[in-house]
Amino acid sequence: MPPILQSYLGSALFWLTLVLITWLGRLLFNQFGGALIAIKRHNAMREWVYRRYTSIDGLIPFVKGNTIANKYSMQNVVSAVLFLLIGQILAPIGVPSAVAYFGAVVFCVIALSWLMTSQSWQSPTSREHWERVAELERELFGEIDEEVSKRIK
Repeated sequence: MPPILQSYLGSALFWLTLVLITWLGRLLFNQFGGALIAIKRHNAMREWVYRRYTSIDGLIPFVKGNTIANKYSMQNVVSAVLFLLIGQILAPIGVPSAVAYFGAVVFCVIALSWLMTSQSWQSPTSREHWERVAELERELFGEIDEEVSKRIK
């Protein structure tokens, strides 16, 4: 085969590989991009609950923040238990229940994440703290609460 033809075939093969990888990347992002957005929103909500309620002096905001965190945590625990039950029901039929058990573990980890805080959520100053709360409220809800606005000023 002449060298010029080899270079054409090599270029065509490279172009085809590039197009295929680009198409596969878009397909994967379309499939899993929504999950990444949901994970970011979940983490933002956890941070907002912690910063907004558990960092204010007083018992009522602290209890409210812990109630919200426990609610989301228990929702995930219930989902984990349901996955375990599905795994137990399907096991005698011969259906592999590893997927159900994996789902239960994932929901347990999510439930645990609601009960743990991150060190990065500790702001050095009160103003930075409340500016971050305002940023999270704008991102999650589209508007800033009046009390948060007063604390920033």
